[in-house]
Amino acid sequence: MSRGRRVLFFTVVSGETLDRARLLALSLREFGGRFSEEPFLVFVPEGLDTRAAFRGVEGVDAAKLSSDERVGPYPFKTKVLACGQAEQKAHKDVGSLVWLSANCLVLGPPELFQLDQERDAAFRPVHVRNIGSLGTKPMDSYWQALYDALGLSDTDLRVESMIGGEQLRPYYNTHCFSVDPRLGLMQRWQETFFRMVMDKRFQSGLCSDELHRIFLHQAVLSALVTRTVEPGRILTLPPEYSYPLHFHEELPADFRAGPLDRVVVPVYEDRTDLSILRAGGPLGSWLQKSGEAKG
Repeated sequence: MSRGRRVLFFTVVSGETLDRARLLALSLREFGGRFSEEPFLVFVPEGLDTRAAFRGVEGVDAAKLSSDERVGPYPFKTKVLACGQAEQKAHKDVGSLVWLSANCLVLGPPELFQLDQERDAAFRPVHVRNIGSLGTKPMDSYWQALYDALGLSDTDLRVESMIGGEQLRPYYNTHCFSVDPRLGLMQRWQETFFRMVMDKRFQSGLCSDELHRIFLHQAVLSALVTRTVEPGRILTLPPEYSYPLHFHEELPADFRAGPLDRVVVPVYEDRTDLSILRAGGPLGSWLQKSGEAKG
């Protein structure tokens, strides 16, 4: 069966990220090129009204985010839920399911998100190692537990962190990525993530500190991609995708963007001043018009 050609973009919002998600949707419509009219799905928690935030933005559909009450609040729980539910909602004509965090922007046609017959997924390696597993050392107990849960043996595959250039076992950034929904990867991510969250022994031991809890979703997905997708069918996205504005000054010269308006999908954090993007031209004018250049 041939892959569907449609691209479905989606995100999840909270009351704190509504303005960011609106800016993201507007940026896709303004700078997305041939993708500017593709559907944009926004997952919304119970009780949050998004009508005012997205009024006047074409092609944005809201979907209720079904929660999972087996566990209480957990870092990035809503992201994992949204990804699993988006995969379930994807029609057969969708060949590329594109997750975008609300703190991303689209500043150019995101061509590499559209998967072809040779690719099943497109990911960017992590910006910094954090809890990543160094390829030059034996796998630690945390990663071993994740691999064991998936029936996955150690791997010779490596990715390179953007900062520090460290060689890591596959460890992918989750600000933005694209997957073929036919893989069922997102629903398996949801199932495995919640299995690890509900594993009391794992949570009270190997995952008891803040850093390992924050990045559990990312580690689980990375292990699943390694387990599920053939290496040659994973597209490694270039630095122009998930470009970290919040790390701009720390990046090595060969990664640091020249004119920042050439970046396709930048990501920013709370401390990022978006005026860093104001390089003049259409982008600078658009940011000024949007009223978001102050960050």
